[in-house]
Amino acid sequence: FIDGEGAIGLAREYDKRKDKYKENNKYFVYRPILQVTNTNEKIILWIKNFVVNGTLSRKNPESPNHRPQYRFSLRKQGDLKNLLTKIIPYLKIKKLQAIIVLRYISQRQKCKRKGWYKPYVKENRNIYQELKELNLRGREAMSKTYASI
Repeated sequence: FIDGEGAIGLAREYDKRKDKYKENNKYFVYRPILQVTNTNEKIILWIKNFVVNGTLSRKNPESPNHRPQYRFSLRKQGDLKNLLTKIIPYLKIKKLQAIIVLRYISQRQKCKRKGWYKPYVKENRNIYQELKELNLRGREAMSKTYASI
């Protein structure tokens, strides 16, 4: 399910704290995340019970023709590292994303302080962009794929 219905990447979030490392006059922090979204609540609950940690959320449909979406999210670096390490041999589609996120987590765990750490600011942006490219889908992904052929 993670390989097909999931997303492995970095969430780029606005950080309200006044940190001295800015990007375009805004403060951002990058956080590793794994999400699985589906309209079948039982599947998402099964994943949550299997993984144990993580959070569940529900998004109500915007159209009466759609069903609600259920999402499992895992954001804690230690839990995410443990899970990705266990499932990486089984991933086919999202293996590279998992490897990159594990690299990011390892880099972050080497830092002695939380939050932004100046030497890694540029590398964090690069990792975020790399994952964003890998996670493209739909027309955008198709046009990039055909452009590279």
